[in-house]
Amino acid sequence: MRDPKKSLRPGRCGAIRANAWRVLAALALALASGCSDPAPCDDTDRDGVCDDIDVCPDGPDRVDHDHDGVPDACDPCPRDDPDDPDGDGVCTSDDICADGDDDEDGDGDGVPDACDPCPDDNPDDSDGDGVCDTDDVCPDGDDTLDTDGDGAPDDCDVCPHDSPDDPDGDGVCTSDDICPEGDDALDNDGDGVPNACDDCPDGNDGEDTDGDGIPDPCDVCPGGDDSLDTDGDGVPNACDDCTSPDDGDLDGVPDDCDICPEGDDAVDTDEDGTPDACDRCPGFDDRPDADRDRVPDGCDRCDGADDRVDTDGDDTPDCLDTCPEDPAKTEPGTCGCGTPDVDLDGDGYLDCLVCTVESSDLVVPPAPVPGFLCHDLNSVSSSYQDVVSRDTLREVVWIAYLGTCG
Repeated sequence: MRDPKKSLRPGRCGAIRANAWRVLAALALALASGCSDPAPCDDTDRDGVCDDIDVCPDGPDRVDHDHDGVPDACDPCPRDDPDDPDGDGVCTSDDICADGDDDEDGDGDGVPDACDPCPDDNPDDSDGDGVCDTDDVCPDGDDTLDTDGDGAPDDCDVCPHDSPDDPDGDGVCTSDDICPEGDDALDNDGDGVPNACDDCPDGNDGEDTDGDGIPDPCDVCPGGDDSLDTDGDGVPNACDDCTSPDDGDLDGVPDDCDICPEGDDAVDTDEDGTPDACDRCPGFDDRPDADRDRVPDGCDRCDGADDRVDTDGDDTPDCLDTCPEDPAKTEPGTCGCGTPDVDLDGDGYLDCLVCTVESSDLVVPPAPVPGFLCHDLNSVSSSYQDVVSRDTLREVVWIAYLGTCG
C-alpha cells in the first residue's frame, strides 16, 4: 500500500508554485516603489509572508531543503527534486522502482514488475544460475553448465558427458555403453557381450579353438580361418571346394566348380542335373546309360553298342553305317561303298557305270541275257549286236548288269 503521508497532491502543488511567484512579484514591486515599511497584513503561519501571497499557508515559505521551489511544509517530497519522476505516487527517495509503478508486482515478491528481472517468478531464481524459474531448464542446477553441449544442463543431464546420451535406448550412457548397437541387458549366452554385438550370441565368445576370432559355437569352418574366403562365397577357403575367384561364364559358380563352363549352371530344363548348355540329351535324363557308351539312353542311337565308335568320322556310329570306312556314305548306293554316286559330266548316267573302252575289250556274255543292256553313248543304236560288233572306241554304260569294262 502507498504511504498516505507520502502521497502527492498535484493540484495543491500547482497552487503553491503559483503563490510563490506572486510573493516574489509583490516583493519586487515593493522594492521598486521605495516602500521600506509595507502596510501590515495577515500572516497566519508567521513566516513573514502575507497570507494572500503566502506560497505555503501551513509553514515558512523560506524553508525548501530540496530547492525545488516548494516550501518543505507544503512539499509532499521535501527531500526530492524531482519528487516522483515515474509518477507512481512514491517519492524518489522512497521509490523501490524508479522506472515503474511500485504498486505493480505481479508475482508478489516485493519487487515491482518494472524492476523485477523475473516478474512472473517468486522466488525469481531458486537455483541462482541467473535464469528465471519459469525459463529454467534445470531447476536444480546451473543452466549454463553443459559439458557435452547437448542442451541439457549437467545437473539435469542423465549423461552429462555424452551427446547423444543413449542412441540405442538401452538406458546406458554412450560413454559407458558396452554395445552401442543394442541393449546391453540382453545377453543370451551370458558371456558378458550383449547380443547385438556378440559374434556368437548363442555360445561363449571366449572359446575359439582354431584362433580365427570366431567362437567355436558359431565357427563356419572349424579348424580353418573363417576370414579367408578368396571367392567371396561365404565359405572359408579351408572348407571350400571351390576357391577360384574366376567365373568365365558369369553364372555365379566359380570355374573350378562349374558343372557347365559354357553356360549357366542354374538353367536345367529337363532337371537331370546337367545344365542345358552342356546337356548331351536335352529333354531326357543324362544319367541312365545301359551300354555304358557315355551316351544317355534317351539319345542312344546304338542300343547295346558304343555310339562313340565311328571309324570314318562321318558322325554316324559304325553300328548304323553300312559303309563304315567311307566318310561320304552310310549306305552302298548304286556304286557301292568307296565309290560316290555322282554324275559329274551331267550325261544322266552315274559315273561309276560309264566306261570308255574299245568294243573289243568289252567283257560281255556270249549272248544277250534278260536285264542286260550295253548302251553305246556314241550312237543312237542300243542293240547288243551293234555294240559288240564294232571295233571302235566307245563309251558304254552298263545298266542292271554287273559287267566289267576292260
